[in-house]
Amino acid sequence: MRNSTTESGMTWRALDDPLVLHFSQVDGEKRPERILWRGSEWWVIGVTRHWTTWRALPVLGPDAVGSSPVRELTAHFWRFGAQTNPAGPLLHFEVRSAGHEWRLARLALTFSVPE
Repeated sequence: MRNSTTESGMTWRALDDPLVLHFSQVDGEKRPERILWRGSEWWVIGVTRHWTTWRALPVLGPDAVGSSPVRELTAHFWRFGAQTNPAGPLLHFEVRSAGHEWRLARLALTFSVPE
C-alpha cells in the first residue's frame, strides 16, 4: 500500500480494490450497511459521509456520431468506519462508484501496521 494524505491524525492509504457494498434505508435515506472486501464482511458503524463528483467527458470516434459530444460521468463517494465484529479493529473506508461497481479508494487504520 502507498501512503496518501494525513487527515484528522490518520494516514490514508490509496488503494483500488473491488468490493461489494450493501445499502439499507435509515430514516428514509439509503446508507451503506456492510461491505464484502477481500473475503471478509465489514459492518458500517458510526457516521457516514457522502458526496458526488460530476464530469463531462468528450466522446470521440464512432460513438460521437449522431449523439451528444460529451458523456456525463457522476461518481459517488462514501466514507465510513467499519468492523468485522464488535471486538475487531476499526478501519476507515473511502469507497467510490466505478460504473456499476464499487471500489475501495482509500483506507485508514486506527492502529499501526509495520511496513
